Amino acid sequence: MALWNKDSGNMTQNEMILEHMRLYGGITSMDAFRSYQITRLSGRIHELRQQGYKITTHKEKARNGALYAVYRLDKGDGNGK
Repeated sequence: MALWNKDSGNMTQNEMILEHMRLYGGITSMDAFRSYQITRLSGRIHELRQQGYKITTHKEKARNGALYAVYRLDKGDGNGK
């Protein structure tokens, strides 16, 4: 499921997160860490929101009852801005 490969080595973390949300509909902290070794997803989401991207946070519950966030890029104009 990871987008990162030797050809995408020049993508920034924010670019990888945006592309992941566009392709898969959302991203969790676990997705970000497993796929891209991004450990502070909430910080990157904050930066993207400051850049004008409309990203919503959806709380979901795991089978064990733990809550986690799924970040989704709003469709808007296609760019999420």
